[in-house]
Amino acid sequence: MAAAGTGKIVINPGSPTWGYLTRDEIEALGRGRLPLGLADVVTEPTELQIAIPQIPPSPPALDALGRRCSPNPRPSRPGTS
Repeated sequence: MAAAGTGKIVINPGSPTWGYLTRDEIEALGRGRLPLGLADVVTEPTELQIAIPQIPPSPPALDALGRRCSPNPRPSRPGTS
């Protein structure tokens, strides 16, 4: 959809690590290529496994993640950061 007329996609605007993808980069990614420098690099197929972690995240980590991802920030629970 992005390659159908988008000139640029801004990623993470407002953060110190923001950036953008140009139309050429979007089109290269759509073809399964990595746009690096002046050439497109064809990536090797990679297996990706999505599963329940063997060691679950700690309650403070889950709480911090929930606060960060929430559109309505919640206060910290006592003992968490």
